[in-house]
Amino acid sequence: MDYADVYLLGRATANAKISNLDNETKTPRAGFTLAMNLRKGSETKAIYRRIVVWGSQAKHLARCQEGGNTLKGRMIIITGEMDTEEFEGSDGPVKLDVVKANKVTVIDPRSYEGS
Repeated sequence: MDYADVYLLGRATANAKISNLDNETKTPRAGFTLAMNLRKGSETKAIYRRIVVWGSQAKHLARCQEGGNTLKGRMIIITGEMDTEEFEGSDGPVKLDVVKANKVTVIDPRSYEGS
């Protein structure tokens, strides 16, 4: 499958949810939603993308959040690839578009150690 490279700018809607952090056999994973404004003419519409971060970047986000830094509301640049995750939902198979982040950069002027 070919992946589409993406570069996104938006704000995190909540802190990242971290999993597999203390598991030596599974890769650490962090997930959060990025809100972006889409302007078309004089109208502005919010769109949302699910962001998934793996490995050392996920560990870094976890350490920053444990240190009292919040990701929620921060302006973030995401570099990554569009992909589709599939899982079994209550009504059958579900496909969800996600961005697998290669790089997460916090650019909010407020102090944050995650950038």
